[in-house]
Amino acid sequence: MKIKVLVLSAVIAVVSAAGAFAFGLGVQFNGNVSDSDFSPGLSLAISSSRHSHYALNWNFSGSTNMIGLTADYWILNPKIAGPLNFLLGGGLYANFLFSSDDFDFNAGIRVPIGVNLLLARNFFEVYGYVAPSCGVRFYPDFGFDDFFFPVALGVRFWIG
Repeated sequence: MKIKVLVLSAVIAVVSAAGAFAFGLGVQFNGNVSDSDFSPGLSLAISSSRHSHYALNWNFSGSTNMIGLTADYWILNPKIAGPLNFLLGGGLYANFLFSSDDFDFNAGIRVPIGVNLLLARNFFEVYGYVAPSCGVRFYPDFGFDDFFFPVALGVRFWIG
C-alpha cells in the first residue's frame, strides 16, 4: 500500500509541474547490459526544453518494485536521417528498491547515449539508450556502487 501511495504522490507532483512544459507518457522496458533480465515498467517523462528531460520510472518484477528518478541534459541530439536522432547527454539518477523484506536507496551520475525517433509531428517517440552510470549506495549501508550500464527501450506520446 505504501508503494502505491508513493507512486501516486510522485505522479501527481510530476503532472502538476508539467503545466509549463511538454509532457510525455509512455511504456519503457529497462535492464542492465550485464543482465539478460529486462523488467517491464511505466515511464512518465517531462521535457522542459529540447535538451532537458526528466523521468519517473516504475519497474516491477515479481515481488520487487523499483522507483527511479532521472534528470538528463541532452548535450547533443542531432538528426541522423529523417526523424531519427542521435542523443548524448549527462544526468543524475536516484533509485528506490522495494521488496517484501528489503529497501535500498542509491543515487549517482549517468551518461545517456542512444537514438530517438520522433514521428507524427513529434507526437510519438520511439527511443533506446544505454546510460553508463556510477553512484553511491545510501541505504541499507553506505558505499560506492559498481559501474553499471542500464538500458531503456520505450515509446512515449508527447503533448505540448
